[in-house]
Amino acid sequence: MIQERRKTYRCIYCLQEKPKSEFNREHVIPQMFGTYSGDNLVLHNNVCINCNSFFSRELEDKVSLDSYEAFLRAAKGSKQFKSFKQIGRNNLHLSGSGPVVESMPFEVYAHSDGKSNELIYQPKSVIGIMRDESSGIYDFYFIEDLPQCTPEEQDRLRKLFSPYSFCGYKDKDIKRIIEALESKGYDVSNIGFGSMPFSDVIDDSIFKI
Repeated sequence: MIQERRKTYRCIYCLQEKPKSEFNREHVIPQMFGTYSGDNLVLHNNVCINCNSFFSRELEDKVSLDSYEAFLRAAKGSKQFKSFKQIGRNNLHLSGSGPVVESMPFEVYAHSDGKSNELIYQPKSVIGIMRDESSGIYDFYFIEDLPQCTPEEQDRLRKLFSPYSFCGYKDKDIKRIIEALESKGYDVSNIGFGSMPFSDVIDDSIFKI
């Protein structure tokens, strides 16, 4: 007796009966989590394309790209990123540690040359208010979070050679930065601004998470 080939399958998540064309392969351990020795269990005709895409978008991408674990996988090379990927967009808070970059927030990106991952650190767009001139340390703020300047703070800043700095901005943004500082009571008349160079200070050892 010839057994009829099944025309539909039931998705184990949405429980809907669908034709085979609406199913694809489902890795039990998502490939985005890294590479594994041996065979990685793959389900066929058990998870529909819609559900597979939903979990990939809403769960797997968040865990595999937007987490501390994602940063570790990228740093250790357990997952190779063929395209330029941002790691930890919302859930990884990376800041500098030490002179120049103390408390400065960074974004980290990963890209693979086929052999290992290259981690690329880029400062977020922030404005620096000098905290300690002797150590060159600034307090960094997002433009919308700038604190109100008190008269005492303004007197202190007027005595400094470089009271303000900015990073992650372009020259065309200077007008916007000045307006933001002035709106909070900072005196920016006759004061130059510096955009920090990072090529000489960035390496994996200067960050804290």
